[in-house]
Amino acid sequence: MSDQSSNRPLTSKAVTYKALGGPEVIQFVERTVRAPAAGEVRIEVKAAAVNPADILFRDPGWPAAAKRQGIKVIADANSADAELVRSYGADIMVKRGPGFAEAIRRELPDGGDALLDTASLGEKSFGAIRDGGIYIPVRGWGDKPAERGIKIKADDGIRCPRTYEWLELLRNMVAAGEIKLRVVEEYAPTKTADAQRALVAGSPRGRPVIPF
Repeated sequence: MSDQSSNRPLTSKAVTYKALGGPEVIQFVERTVRAPAAGEVRIEVKAAAVNPADILFRDPGWPAAAKRQGIKVIADANSADAELVRSYGADIMVKRGPGFAEAIRRELPDGGDALLDTASLGEKSFGAIRDGGIYIPVRGWGDKPAERGIKIKADDGIRCPRTYEWLELLRNMVAAGEIKLRVVEEYAPTKTADAQRALVAGSPRGRPVIPF
């Protein structure tokens, strides 16, 4: 999208899904972008990273800042990525795998105060959370019950009241070189399906990126 003509609608290319399913449902289409209303701006998108959430929207069945706020961070990772994840600011590393909750309890016998779940672990992660703690799924939750007084704080990344403040913090950390962005490969927008296939195949040390 572009902010060049702020009072007129524009025609823009967009990557979208025509239905739920595999990569074959991805379409590259033209869309009309409405003129901004009062108090709004239109922003030109230079590039977009391909993330697991993009695949989840297409197929719902597909299974250092989180520290600058004074939080003690425990993260899990495969052995090959442990040092990389530690460099992002994790205080304690545990090995990724089916013993995740037990590994957390070895570090925190009473369990963690809160768990941010970006891997759709769901109820399997509850054992890592203390009684009355907080579970934050970033890919939706529905109305499923919790246990032991655990509070569910489903967050879509938009309604969080500190979103913009944290984004500014992340931007500054990137600009200062404290966080290094890792681009696996660039794909044309018409090759979005290939970018998503690459992510599914495994790109743990970065993200495919689509420049516009």
